[in-house]
Amino acid sequence: MNKKTIVCFGDSMVYGYPVSRSECWVTLLQEQSGYSVINRGMNGDTTGGMLRRFDRHVLKESPEWLFLLGGTNDFLLGGSLSSVQNNLMFLMRRAQAEQIRVRLATVTPYIPELAAYGMFAGMDLGRAETLRQKLNTWIRAQEECLDTASAIESLPQETWPDYSVDGVHINAAGHRLVAGFLLQHFHQ
Repeated sequence: MNKKTIVCFGDSMVYGYPVSRSECWVTLLQEQSGYSVINRGMNGDTTGGMLRRFDRHVLKESPEWLFLLGGTNDFLLGGSLSSVQNNLMFLMRRAQAEQIRVRLATVTPYIPELAAYGMFAGMDLGRAETLRQKLNTWIRAQEECLDTASAIESLPQETWPDYSVDGVHINAAGHRLVAGFLLQHFHQ
């Protein structure tokens, strides 16, 4: 019997930057779910970039499932909420037209005070966090939502920094939380 295939598609939040491959939620999902899980995350990608690589990174794999996660880099680079929503909706509908079942993942919290002195110095993390919250509200209203951000957001807010590397990316503990959430909430 062939394993069902899931493609996880997005930016560094999917790729797993900066944790090791073995600590990434995608790898943990592969190891613990019994599915064939393919990581098609790309560091620094935007939802526009995801549109350009969709055929070769998703359709080529002929998955049964697609997990979509994107928007962070769009917001960090000054992009708009509506463009992220439109791009994600296009990707979702395109996959569904190919008979691929889709789950649209929410984005884990940003912590601007942790990001102020690192690679995000000079970027408007406050604006990005506001847009992330609005994006997640929109995603949560979609039938295809898989609320991965709630793995961290359900915890006391003062503990959120314990799951972040740099105020944007989650650390190994954050990846374990997200993988555990997916294993509990992903249903066929």
